Amino acid sequence: MDWKKIGPLSFLVGIALAIIGAILPLLGVTGLNTVIAQLLILLGFIVGLMNITVDEEVKFLLSGLALLFMGVGLLKVFEMVPVGGDVLTAVLNNIITFASPAIGVVALKVMLEIMRD
Repeated sequence: MDWKKIGPLSFLVGIALAIIGAILPLLGVTGLNTVIAQLLILLGFIVGLMNITVDEEVKFLLSGLALLFMGVGLLKVFEMVPVGGDVLTAVLNNIITFASPAIGVVALKVMLEIMRD
């Protein structure tokens, strides 16, 4: 397997899992929240380690922080949506769970690069 494809594939799987994980409780599938969260965290670490190049780091960190700030604000908004708000909230929570480790890994990589210089 081509190692360069693991990062982008992990990103796509993470987004798909975030959406699927939010929909499963509507279908009566319960008890998978912890497993889905653990997979999202693992995929986030993989994305942060293998998918973000040095040229993309600053853009990724800035967009990632914007995503997290927007996500926290939208969680309150989605909670007020009477139909489908719970699904939107779950999707957003899953995306935040997926993105946070990736952002953290890239931030640590940048800090190490700065400390080396």
